[in-house]
Amino acid sequence: MLNNPIINIMAKSSQKIKPIVGMSSIIVAIDSVAQKQSSEYARSLIEASLDPLVTINTEGKITDMNEALANITGLTREKLTGTDFFDYFTEPQKAREVYLEVFAKGSVADSPLTLRHKDGKLTDVLFNGSVYKDDKGNVLGVVIVARDVAEQKWAIELRIANKELAFQNDEKEKRAAELIIANKELVFQNEEKEKRAAELIIANKELAFQNEEKEKRAAEKEKRAAELIIANKELAFQNDEKEKRAAELVIANKELAFQNDEKEKRAAELVIANKELAFQNQVKEKRAAELVIANEELAFQNNEKEKRAAELVIANEELAFQNNEKEKRAAELVIANKELAFQNEVKEKRAAELIIANEELAFQNNEKEKRAAELFIANKELVFQTGEKEKRAAELVIADIELDFQNKEKEKREIANKELEAFSYSVKLASQYSLSLIEASLDPLVTISTEGKITDMNEALVNITGVEREKLIGSDFFDYFTEPQKAREVYQEVFAKGSVADSPLTLRHKDGKLTDVLFNGSVYKDDRGNVLGVVIVARDVTAQKLLSKYSLSLIEASLDPLFTINTDGKITDMNEATVNITGIEREKLIGSDFFDYFTEPQKAREVYQEVYAKGSVADSPLTLRHKDAKLTDVLFNGSVYKDDRGNVLGAVVVARDITEQKQLAEREIAGREKELMRIEELERFRKLTVGRELKMIELKKEIEVLKSKI
Repeated sequence: MLNNPIINIMAKSSQKIKPIVGMSSIIVAIDSVAQKQSSEYARSLIEASLDPLVTINTEGKITDMNEALANITGLTREKLTGTDFFDYFTEPQKAREVYLEVFAKGSVADSPLTLRHKDGKLTDVLFNGSVYKDDKGNVLGVVIVARDVAEQKWAIELRIANKELAFQNDEKEKRAAELIIANKELVFQNEEKEKRAAELIIANKELAFQNEEKEKRAAEKEKRAAELIIANKELAFQNDEKEKRAAELVIANKELAFQNDEKEKRAAELVIANKELAFQNQVKEKRAAELVIANEELAFQNNEKEKRAAELVIANEELAFQNNEKEKRAAELVIANKELAFQNEVKEKRAAELIIANEELAFQNNEKEKRAAELFIANKELVFQTGEKEKRAAELVIADIELDFQNKEKEKREIANKELEAFSYSVKLASQYSLSLIEASLDPLVTISTEGKITDMNEALVNITGVEREKLIGSDFFDYFTEPQKAREVYQEVFAKGSVADSPLTLRHKDGKLTDVLFNGSVYKDDRGNVLGVVIVARDVTAQKLLSKYSLSLIEASLDPLFTINTDGKITDMNEATVNITGIEREKLIGSDFFDYFTEPQKAREVYQEVYAKGSVADSPLTLRHKDAKLTDVLFNGSVYKDDRGNVLGAVVVARDITEQKQLAEREIAGREKELMRIEELERFRKLTVGRELKMIELKKEIEVLKSKI
């Protein structure tokens, strides 16, 4: 303990020592700020997710969540924390099996489940989860994102309805094509019937002509009968003529019989054509009935779409309510920042008091050095006087005078002994105070000589190495690191620069356990400015690394592209979805300008500035550009994240891909336009068909009239 540099400095004083704030309190405060910043960063990442996000431990208990989960379950954060994660699903056993699958496989994607609100409202979600680990690879729990698929489900239902509508339209087109073919056949048959009717009209004219001829022949017979009386020659001649006419009449009768047979065949064909026409009319009526049913189904689907639109309005109202809640939280955060500013002012006052105390201590040390110099002179005088006493003892003549002098000297020695005892007590007190300062540090603290040998340490170093204090003293400082050469280089850098900060190293326990630390050191000197050694604090950064991995798990849990951006607009971190949507590696994205990946950089910059001005922004439409020129429409959602003093460190941005929604909307509009065109075409076709049917009815009536005449 006598080699302790702090004790050596304190040992110079024999005055009252005023207590000062220890190095450990500063280290603990710095560590607390770092952890607080990491916690704030993790909180910003959690809240940046628009979907419900929750972290669960290995027992299935909820450890953290965002506001979206509180809204979807209707429960406060306090009631959710520590409860069983599976109780909020309609199928707890199925949720448990998916949760176990995450631990078995490391992650799970798009498992369908249903969350239950405390008021009974159900929300269909896709369960996406992955484990998060400590720096040694031990699984600590699971990060889960539950994506609300109500909108997707509506889109799927709309897609199915559109497919059904397309199928019905195809069927209608087939029916229309069949109807067109039937109409063509009907037109052909009508043309054939018109030909048959024309032939029938000609046959009727021929029949009328023949009847007229018969009437003429009958008149001629009467004339010939009258003329029989007049002349036998004429009768003979007429008989010959009659025989000729009789032969002609036989031929004419045969022709008439043949024509009658043809007419009967035409009439039979006309009957068959009428039956076919009646059958086709029945088929048309069936098609018309099917068209009516299809129109009713279309009307039903339109009603369903209106209901979905109404549900979307309600969802927008809920979103507005959530935004109001976030504004309240922001107001609470402002109050907390003011309280933190007040605490910082108090800390600054304490620091000023500490500076004054150090100055007083330096003054007291100077005074102690003066007293020590005076005591050294007094000791020399005492030695001289002792020599004089020996001389006087030899001189018997002046023995009495020397005896008196010696008694006085004894009194002086008693005073000097009392002062020496007081000095020893002050040194002991300084040693205990120095040891208290060393032991007050929660981080491993060690003092090292210029040869690299350990001269003193606290209990934290004993615990982190597993080696007793007696064995550590005098041993080589570098032997307790996994990379001794790197530790030696950092140690030499302390001597070269006077101090070093946050150099990453790894301490090894005697049982093989490794601990990541940040090496912070500075030299200490004597009163002449000579360097005596180095004081080193090795801060355990296991918790910070765990927070860093936890933050990374939160970033990667988001299915949408997620960025973190500093106040200069440079990208500081992102998830794999960002790499995929831009086509650029993570290393190239980090440090690059965030706005360069949008088709409208100026508009993206304005939205980014709005985040800083208002604290957050929601659903701003932008377009991301892939390195291969592929464009992706997104909704920009962002909020700032701050340190423990309320200073803005940057922004967390989520860019939700709305390409599929946009395509669905465009397809729906195109489908509606196409359907309207088809309906108009069918309406024109219906009018045309009805007009032809009316013509056929008129033609049928004309045929009936002709038949009645025959």
